Amino acid sequence: MRQERHAKNWVVNKTVNHTLRNSAVLSALLVALPCAGADVNDSITLEVAPLVIVWASDATGIAPVVTDFIVGSVGAPDTDLVTSDGFTVITGSLASTNNNIGVGGFPLDFTGSPSGDFNTDTDGDGTLDADDVLTPFELDADFDVDGSSPNASFYVSSNAPFSITAEVTEVEVDPVFTAFSTAFLGFVDLVMEVAPVGAPRTDDGFTYGGSAQAPHSDGEQGGFITPIDLLDLVDTPTLVFTGNQRTAVSPGSIADQSVRFDVSYPLVGATVSGYDLSLGIVNFGVTVEYTVFVP
Repeated sequence: MRQERHAKNWVVNKTVNHTLRNSAVLSALLVALPCAGADVNDSITLEVAPLVIVWASDATGIAPVVTDFIVGSVGAPDTDLVTSDGFTVITGSLASTNNNIGVGGFPLDFTGSPSGDFNTDTDGDGTLDADDVLTPFELDADFDVDGSSPNASFYVSSNAPFSITAEVTEVEVDPVFTAFSTAFLGFVDLVMEVAPVGAPRTDDGFTYGGSAQAPHSDGEQGGFITPIDLLDLVDTPTLVFTGNQRTAVSPGSIADQSVRFDVSYPLVGATVSGYDLSLGIVNFGVTVEYTVFVP
């Protein structure tokens, strides 16, 4: 919005402390006063571009950190004022996923035990490793293992609608692991959603979301173009979310006006529903790059 303000000639009433008794003298003085011959112009432009702020973890594992400060521009590419890339965090925490690359294994869900269902990730670091501790549990004919999807998150605050693409930029397969190839990515889905909004939320003691709304008018599930299997994303940036409204719905801090995007990667397929021991050892890793932009 452009607003121009011009100075005007104002008549100012002042109190005069002495009295001019001669009206002729007063008239002469008024005639002799010079008139201003120029104005002073003040041109003011008030414009706030579309802003999208993405925060999660930096490359060293510190969180929360703003990793993208995106300034949108109509008819031109967006500008990201933060040049370095960020990393997601493990959902529900501020633990960086970058610190967990190559550490530990896929967390597993166990179901059907008379003792109750449980997940092997008992310490909440997103992996199955020696730091997880289980207690004895009962076994019956219904007890089974199922793949527990890795879960990751990042946070977005905006004053305008935005979209997100996803691309698998790197695939790492253990040379010893020959049971599957890159084609195995076709059995791994990417599923994205927004965590519930409408009230403040807290992750690892950090509160956010009290002044935020879902970035799509259809709510937390609106605007997503998922699930989509990872194989389709290899070296192919693909639209996975399109919003139609800003996240900031009322005054507050950047954290208050942020929503959390949750991403999971369930193992699915025609004959596969989660991990089964018959699949054997699975050892591969992928890097999924998410790009947030103003359309």
